[in-house]
Amino acid sequence: LSVDPLHSQRGRIRRLYVLPSYRNKGVGAKIVKELIRSSKQYFKATSVNMGKQNVSQFYERMGFKRESKEKGITHVLAHTFSE
Repeated sequence: LSVDPLHSQRGRIRRLYVLPSYRNKGVGAKIVKELIRSSKQYFKATSVNMGKQNVSQFYERMGFKRESKEKGITHVLAHTFSE
């Protein structure tokens, strides 16, 4: 988790990979949930760039929305006070 260089009020998740033997066991979801929890303490939103692997469905299940307007950002999760 780092500061998004284009948006100082947004955290950024980069290069998150789970070893094949641990996939589909909830490991990635637990990591992302913890990153989101941490991000809420400092940022108004969290962004992610999936890179070359297509894991859109994973991030969308986590609440992220597709974002195609910005270079390097594929999904954004806006934080609300009720989260």
